[in-house]
Amino acid sequence: MPNLQPYANPNYFIILGIALVPLIIGFLNGKRWHIYETLVSLLFLVLIFDGDKINQGLALIGYVIFEGALIWATPCIVKNVIIQHCSTWRLS
Repeated sequence: MPNLQPYANPNYFIILGIALVPLIIGFLNGKRWHIYETLVSLLFLVLIFDGDKINQGLALIGYVIFEGALIWATPCIVKNVIIQHCSTWRLS
């Protein structure tokens, strides 16, 4: 499997262009293929972060998981803080 570095050589743009042709055709017809978009994104991540760049790929995965958990947990945390803070207020 080739290790592609973005913008390093023309092969990256050739493969990217070939992968984007079905998406462009779908967009022009008013359709979105979410599964294909996800698979293309994952394919390019694997092509970029394989081989000796595996540590960067794992760091990216960890960052995405951390940020997703943080965004998911923020409404629960804020709701609990507001409820606890408002319960200590007393109207005189």
